[in-house]
Amino acid sequence: MARAGFAVDAVCPAHHPLYSVNTVDRYFRFPVRGVEKGLEEVLLEAKPDLVVPCDDRAATSLHSLHRVTESEEVRGTIERSLGDSAAYAVIGSRYELLKLAQSLGLRVPATGLIQSLKELEEWTGLHPYPAVLKVDGSWGGTGVKVVHDWVETRGAYRRLLSPNRLGALKRLVVNRDPYMLAQQPSEKVLTAQEFVDGRPANCMVACWKGEVLGLVSVEALSVMEGVTGAATIVRVIENDEMMSAAVAIVRRLSLSGYCGFDFMIEKVSGAAYLIEMNPRATQLGHLELGRGRNLTAALFAAVTGQEPVDAGKTTEKDMIALFPQAWEWTPEDPLLAVAFHDIPAQDSELYVELSKPSWPNRSLLARIDSRLRGKQAPIRRG
Repeated sequence: MARAGFAVDAVCPAHHPLYSVNTVDRYFRFPVRGVEKGLEEVLLEAKPDLVVPCDDRAATSLHSLHRVTESEEVRGTIERSLGDSAAYAVIGSRYELLKLAQSLGLRVPATGLIQSLKELEEWTGLHPYPAVLKVDGSWGGTGVKVVHDWVETRGAYRRLLSPNRLGALKRLVVNRDPYMLAQQPSEKVLTAQEFVDGRPANCMVACWKGEVLGLVSVEALSVMEGVTGAATIVRVIENDEMMSAAVAIVRRLSLSGYCGFDFMIEKVSGAAYLIEMNPRATQLGHLELGRGRNLTAALFAAVTGQEPVDAGKTTEKDMIALFPQAWEWTPEDPLLAVAFHDIPAQDSELYVELSKPSWPNRSLLARIDSRLRGKQAPIRRG
């Protein structure tokens, strides 16, 4: 964003890798308790032209702040940054988003809103296994379970909907992350979805007032954990069906800023099924891939009315190993030998920071917990 012309402030927890980025002007601490009030104070002090949520916690917090704030300035900042507030409830619900997509004639897997075990039994009786159970408010493959029979389905239902207070306490004590404990939802929302046999793909969009300014689409060649994990190595692709779906939803919801769309490309037919949306910047956002694919430059031009800065292309290769995920999770993948590695070479402090274990996992307790659970230390390669 700094290369595109923005002045950048950051809101993040203590010890976050953003403190190693040399182009951030000011830092604000992300609040844990009293999130809405704390974020409101930050926005009133920083007075940003644009707010960019970079994870689901931040997006949810901004939506929540918009509902409760009495400040017209704060409400206006959020709407300018994210788009029409009427869309927030839709994009915060996997079921409502896919219902909207279906009404637009987009290709989606059969999806049901599940409010009881009996409803789940009825839904699975009408749809073939395997199926995918998902909890709203989860990300990165957490809160998602692929099931293959009723016994597995029933067990997954109970685990996904049970309050994870023990896990939240572990995150607080071991990983120094108090957010889960402070933000335990009172009621979880579950959806069931038909499984699409194929390969995951996704696109990230820069948009402004319902218009798509730029789009990057990729298919996942390697992922972190099975079919539900985040991608580690991707291939840049052109896919008309994915692009049309993104354009249609952005236009209908009048979105602004960044958002991402996840798809499954069916193995036999090549059809692209929309499976969910991420109302935030995704892991493709830093890539600069030329005209129409330099998302931040396009957004800068829309926000300021100035000409976008031509930063050139990050790489001419279409295969990209995401750093540090690819090195940590798939170090033996032969594709690493031919892919472009998106190392932040221009920012040595950030490179060093990201080459270490994730900051919540550096404490002695975190290392002991990892050993007890049989997890290996991350493997990094130079």
